[in-house]
Amino acid sequence: MAKTEDQIILEKCNSRNAALKLEQSSFITHWEEITRFISPRSARYLRSDRNKGEKVNQNIINETATISSRTLQSGLMAGMSSPARPWFVLSPPDPGMKEFGPVKDWLDTVTRLMRDVFTRSNIYSVLPRAYGPLGDYGTAAFGLLEDEKEVVRGYNFPVGSFKIDCSSRGNVDTLYREYSMTVRQLVETYGLENVSVAVRNLWDRSSYGSWIPVIHAVEPNFARETGKLNSRDKPFISVYYEEGADQGKALRISGFDEFSALAPRWAVNGEDIYGSNCPGMLALGSVKALQLEERRKYQALDKFVNGAVEADAMLRNSGVDLLPGGVTWRANMGNSPHPGVRRIEEINPNIFVVLGEDIKEVENRIRRCYYEDLMLMMAQSDNPQMTAREVEERHQEKLLVLGPMMEQQNDDLFDPLIDRTFNIMLRRGMFPPPPKELQGQRLRVEYTSIMAQAQKLIGVAAVERFVGFVGQVAQYDPTVLDKVDLDQTVDEYGEMTGVSSKIIVPDDVVQSKREQRAKAEQAQQAMAAMPAVAQGANAVKTLGETDTAEVSSLMRLMTGGGA
Repeated sequence: MAKTEDQIILEKCNSRNAALKLEQSSFITHWEEITRFISPRSARYLRSDRNKGEKVNQNIINETATISSRTLQSGLMAGMSSPARPWFVLSPPDPGMKEFGPVKDWLDTVTRLMRDVFTRSNIYSVLPRAYGPLGDYGTAAFGLLEDEKEVVRGYNFPVGSFKIDCSSRGNVDTLYREYSMTVRQLVETYGLENVSVAVRNLWDRSSYGSWIPVIHAVEPNFARETGKLNSRDKPFISVYYEEGADQGKALRISGFDEFSALAPRWAVNGEDIYGSNCPGMLALGSVKALQLEERRKYQALDKFVNGAVEADAMLRNSGVDLLPGGVTWRANMGNSPHPGVRRIEEINPNIFVVLGEDIKEVENRIRRCYYEDLMLMMAQSDNPQMTAREVEERHQEKLLVLGPMMEQQNDDLFDPLIDRTFNIMLRRGMFPPPPKELQGQRLRVEYTSIMAQAQKLIGVAAVERFVGFVGQVAQYDPTVLDKVDLDQTVDEYGEMTGVSSKIIVPDDVVQSKREQRAKAEQAQQAMAAMPAVAQGANAVKTLGETDTAEVSSLMRLMTGGGA
């Protein structure tokens, strides 16, 4: 019997899921240690890990790394995608078109509409929950789906529950996610006719709360027919199915025009799929050492305060009172050469000083791994007194170190986020018609967050020094100003410092103003020349009315010829 299309797709998905799980397996043991020692509730390696309320932080005695992870999460949110300040703008492919009035107005309108959509949706609550795993594990993921009410909506995926793969360009374009849904959720989402026989039986028995393992696969649709418009033939195929379903039927097979998941990675080494060299991985050794030192410190403290003692055998039944302030009375105390109670082990109090200093050093190492001083400043960046220049001046070296990570986020996170949101809004007709100059053109995205601007400000000092130098030289030779395009200098400086595009006047408007000003100056010069012209005309008129003999005499007088 020939296999159905659904059966072929499900067999392929199961085989692909097993291969991706094998590829990911080497990271799991590393991630599990990070989970135990830094972020106990951020991952989910088993479906049974859901809704667990028991204690999961037994390995954490000193919570420095956990707090630093939280600080990094807040700092990245405030520094790269804060809702309190513009963090991206759309630009034309040709930078010269940016200063053209209609193009500039349309791009400003579209950027504002997209920011409004992000504000209305849950994107600004999903992003920080992605920054946490990004710093701890080096890889995070969340889904970005179209939503009827909010246009777009994000769904976080815990580390360990998803597997990813990349295209030949190194972009993440495949995600398999394993999770669980209750019988009620399955029936409500996919319909009773699409669930398995086992789920229908549970539904009939009113076992609505039973959990069912589900797999969701999103990957490039290599088998699609490009001429068709149905959902199964879109660039990316989406398959929801119950794991181990016996009838080989999917819950839903559809597709997306763009990859519907975003998987930011801290840093990617060569052809690696998952991120690495993140703060959590770097700090893990120090974190484990810190927990051991804290445990030893408290053991020493316990011995120092309530240490083990040895006692004379004669005191076995004497009722010794070892409580603070307690007194034990016994007879014949003077007859024994060394009767009494004494400690078995004496603790040198200086050990606490040594341990305390070393613990502080380890804590500082962990904070440096998580860029805590820089992130604390970023977390406070919503303060109007905080500027990108101030961040750059104080933490220029750290910003340079974070540069590769920020570029990776542009490629993995922000570009796909903005592209997918833009395309969804475009298909919904939420944008005004673009000017003809932009039709058929691919737009660029420029990031204007405080961290992006602080990176750009590293070049501002060079511009300021150059302009200052030219100004000094111009005092001796003003023609040197011909070597400087002052209009372009203003545009570049405004872009580096993150000035709103509405403040800088477009080039075509500037040219129009200059032409009007030149015409006005010409008119003023013409008006100023009118008296001299009128005087000359009157002289010609008088000369024309003068007798010929008088003219000859007048000419001789004017030329000094005499009468």
